[in-house]
Amino acid sequence: QPETSEVILIEDGSPDNGLDVCTSLAKKYSKVRLYRHENGENKGASASRNLGIRKANYPYVAFLDADDFYLPNR
Repeated sequence: QPETSEVILIEDGSPDNGLDVCTSLAKKYSKVRLYRHENGENKGASASRNLGIRKANYPYVAFLDADDFYLPNR
C-alpha cells in the first residue's frame, strides 16, 4: 500500500468541535496540515476543495468529507 505523503484538512467553520479535532491531529502528525478560510468562514464544499488543491504539494489528490469513510486498499 502506498505511503500517504500529506493530509490536508480544511476546517470550514463547522459549528461542532471540528476545529479542535483538526488542530489536535495537525499537532500530533507531521504529515497533517490544517487550513481555514479567511475569517473562519464557511464557504462550502467547492471552495474548501479548491483551497485544498491550492495547498497540495503533490499531483494526486483524494477528497474525504466528514461523513465519509476511507476504505483500506482503495
